[in-house]
Amino acid sequence: MHSAATEGFLNSVSLIGKYKLGGAQKLEVLKNYEREAKDMAGEFGEFHFIPLTLQKIIGELLDGLGRIEEAKVLRMRLRDQIMDTPDGIHHPYFIQSNLELVKSYLRLGEWKKAEALQIGLERALNRLFGAQNPMVLEITSQLATTYRMQGLWEEAMKLDVRVLEMAKTMFGEVHPITLRSVQNLAATYAEQGRWVEARELFEQAMEMSSKVHGQEHRSSLCIMDNLTLIFREQGQWKEAEKRGVRVVGTYTKIYGPEHPDTLISMENLASTYRYEGRWTEAEDLYMQVMETAKRMLGEAHPTTLKCINNLAVIYRDQGLWKEAEGLDAEALEMKKKSFGHDHPSTLISMGNLASSYRQQGRWEEAEELDVQAMDARMKLHGEDHPDTLTAMNNLATTYRKRGMLRKAEELDVRVLETRRRVLGLEHSDTMVSMGNLAATYRSQKRWKETEEMDMQVTEMRKRLLGREHPTTLISMNNLAVTYQQQGPGRWMEAEELFKHVMELSKRVIGQGHPYTLITMDSLASLFCSQRRWKETEGLFQQVVETRKSVCGREDPATLSSMNDLALALWKLGRSKEAEELFTQVMGLRKRVIGQEHASTLTTMDYLAAMFCSQGRWKDAEELFLQVMETRKRVCGQEHPSTLTSMSNLASMRCKLGRSKEAEELFVQVIETRKRVFGEAHPDTLSAMSSLMCVSRSQYRDEASGTAEQATSRRPCTPDKDRQHSTSPAPNTKDERDEEVVKPT
Repeated sequence: MHSAATEGFLNSVSLIGKYKLGGAQKLEVLKNYEREAKDMAGEFGEFHFIPLTLQKIIGELLDGLGRIEEAKVLRMRLRDQIMDTPDGIHHPYFIQSNLELVKSYLRLGEWKKAEALQIGLERALNRLFGAQNPMVLEITSQLATTYRMQGLWEEAMKLDVRVLEMAKTMFGEVHPITLRSVQNLAATYAEQGRWVEARELFEQAMEMSSKVHGQEHRSSLCIMDNLTLIFREQGQWKEAEKRGVRVVGTYTKIYGPEHPDTLISMENLASTYRYEGRWTEAEDLYMQVMETAKRMLGEAHPTTLKCINNLAVIYRDQGLWKEAEGLDAEALEMKKKSFGHDHPSTLISMGNLASSYRQQGRWEEAEELDVQAMDARMKLHGEDHPDTLTAMNNLATTYRKRGMLRKAEELDVRVLETRRRVLGLEHSDTMVSMGNLAATYRSQKRWKETEEMDMQVTEMRKRLLGREHPTTLISMNNLAVTYQQQGPGRWMEAEELFKHVMELSKRVIGQGHPYTLITMDSLASLFCSQRRWKETEGLFQQVVETRKSVCGREDPATLSSMNDLALALWKLGRSKEAEELFTQVMGLRKRVIGQEHASTLTTMDYLAAMFCSQGRWKDAEELFLQVMETRKRVCGQEHPSTLTSMSNLASMRCKLGRSKEAEELFVQVIETRKRVFGEAHPDTLSAMSSLMCVSRSQYRDEASGTAEQATSRRPCTPDKDRQHSTSPAPNTKDERDEEVVKPT
């Protein structure tokens, strides 16, 4: 009588412990369970099913409190003690104790240990019961999940297919185990970027679940939530949003707003808002989930830490880099404490903090963390694992930002070749790598290679995703930028493509979406190159007003557009308005992103160039010097932006007749560019041409005894720093997407 009552009590309280209690309440329940387990062991014996069941629930509670290492130690101790009993491996709880231990290994990212244990269990169970056994099926299914976590998708897919066929044979087409097997195979297809097949399977599972359980059953809602993710990846954001809202509403109605499944569905909906560029709504939802998770699960719980990560990502999207950095640093420290320095989740946070540093122009700090994350992932997973390749990709991006273009290219090529071999040419991550290599070629001004890569990615995405998919539009925008940067001979092609992308973007993702505004910015920049000042001003004005209303006046993207508008006003001869706007942008950028940020220095460069054109040499030289010294200190002597600043200052001194000072600077620039970029690089040749002009000018000055009037020369050229935006990434991974290029 006592044992039956105890079992019923345990089952009911187990559910409460998992789903209803907050962190403090779970801690109290844990203490009660530990006392109860001790009493039951004294009454029935340590290896009776009641104390063993209690120990199982204690492990679940420890997991729920984020004390994952303690749960693992408990499970290992239980497993070893059971092996030491007279029954040994034949003890009824032995298999269950191993399955529980596998959970701990997976939660701690110890995938190889989980895999070895699962393979051993599968073989043992096969020998004991044969392949057509539910326990064998369960172990095989779990092993497929472990392969999936390691990025071994082919191995996972083979096992998922096998499990599905076995489940159909053993239980029939509409059994819950068959249904779960269909979902697992669909998840593996999704990891491989096979969205169409994944969607077909999830829709099939949805139909089966609705028949067996009904549309509001937890299984049906889980499938519907997975379907929203597939729609999102296919670029069907409105459909994903509609389904996401429905899932959140149903979960809230049935389970309440604080149930773990409700929180997961809210996170997924927030991610959809992020893809749509609706950052305020995404931020509000992420904040709500994070606060609930902190209250219900505790600050160090994995779910809470994931919420902090997602909120940091949305802050980065909005240019709130300090806020993002604070959250990233908080998550990293808590993960180090909870999981250890080399846990996969810790390394994701490390990559995210590096991304926040990178956005702020703190490249040395970003590089240090990127190298640390890459080395740890190499050791943990090996070079071919998707997470290792992500870390390598992040480091390549940091190298590119630092102007270390050869290192960036080497890593980009390495990542691309590995992804082609491991994932296949048509996987979405492989195409991202191709876009990143194109970005590095673009920085090196290797237009032919850039165009070839951009064209290849664009055609593949058109074929695989469709012409109107948002990532296809990104590729088309980047290709148009490459046309523009090759000079007047390709401007007509660039304009046609920009206009085509702009119209598609307005129709498919909306006029206020960040991607649409980037393309409008790009088209306005092209008009600027063509000296079509009125059209330039009109388009930039439109972008500025839209960004102010959507993102706010101090958003980095808004400030970028205001900077471009100021340039257009200057070129239109409206110097007073341009100076006021440049000064306003410079002040805002100093306050919002810091006075040493690359974008702040770009605005200062433009303002100095405008002073040059007005003959305000003292003001111009003061700004040019300030920018050059800051770039030397922040970026290093060999960074392309530093060398551009030196060229700008040299050009201005040449115009003032200070030819010797100009010549010294140009010689420094040429020697550095030869060493860093090579003699045939366009920037090296440009500096050599400028030096020749200085030499001719110096010769004429000596011959005539008078200096040329500076005002008769063309104004200095501002630093051509390229502004860009990154496309949204999945909500639990670090930034790894290719750049959406927007020329200055």
